[in-house]
Amino acid sequence: MELNQLIEKVLTTQLLQDKPPVLLDIGASGEIHPEWRMIAKHSVCVAFDADDRDFNNSETDSGYKKVHLINAIVSNKEDKTTVFYLTSSPHCSSSLYPLIDKLESWSFSDLFKVEKTIELKNVSLASVLKEKNINYMDWFKTDSQGTDLRLFTSLSDELQKNAIIAQFEPGIIDAYKGEDKFHGVLTYMDKMPYWASEINIMGSKRIAKTTLQKYKLDPATDFNIPNSSCWGEITYFNSFENKNSDRDILLGWVFSTIKQQHGFALDLLNLKNTIDKNLFSELEKYSLEQIRPIQVTFTTKQKIKNKLTHYINKL
Repeated sequence: MELNQLIEKVLTTQLLQDKPPVLLDIGASGEIHPEWRMIAKHSVCVAFDADDRDFNNSETDSGYKKVHLINAIVSNKEDKTTVFYLTSSPHCSSSLYPLIDKLESWSFSDLFKVEKTIELKNVSLASVLKEKNINYMDWFKTDSQGTDLRLFTSLSDELQKNAIIAQFEPGIIDAYKGEDKFHGVLTYMDKMPYWASEINIMGSKRIAKTTLQKYKLDPATDFNIPNSSCWGEITYFNSFENKNSDRDILLGWVFSTIKQQHGFALDLLNLKNTIDKNLFSELEKYSLEQIRPIQVTFTTKQKIKNKLTHYINKL
């Protein structure tokens, strides 16, 4: 059976019709999280973005079972308004002030240039969820330009510990004043019932703005310089230490499969559950089919052997 058909079968079970997936997207400039397309029509989505230059705040024709699009600053505070810095790129706008002097060592520094300082409506995550009568979440995704961790920790302990996936995009370099950094997310989540399924380190070219100007180099050009580490995308899966409901196991299987974590998908199926045997067999079969031995060619084997020989010779 095709994956989209299997996911459809899972999400139309009574368990997930009664309690559909809830997805939170903080920093939804451009588009709502693309990984949710396959599950959208059966899911409730709450999407936030304060910079409406690249944010569609129409709740019609979204493709979701229900969508709440919030064009406001979301924070860990209950203040009615807050200052917001509109930058050259909508994707860099933030409630935290960009550290221009620090950023000028990087080729993408102009994206953070503050074009306008405004005061916008402020909402807290907790107040929005209460207003929308949402008391659980399954997939938390944030790219808030510097406030990812404080947003997550502003939620109740129950919400924090019971999401199936939590995704963050914290900074590594100094980009915003007082921002939540990469190491802070790692430290906090290490104490939570989650495991990191993927960490993608992203970056920019390390070449100063003054150097670009001196040699008349266009910062938008893809120079033959490697990107250096500036921020990271981290995805965490709940370890299911304290989660074993059939509903969560089924949804965990869907999320794991979307993220190609087929081993974990099988782990979840083998937790104590009372899932329909026929459905269980179909999900199990699909996951097993995705786990194939890697075919190592002679060329690959020789490369591995050469590398090992190189390292041994250096000892």
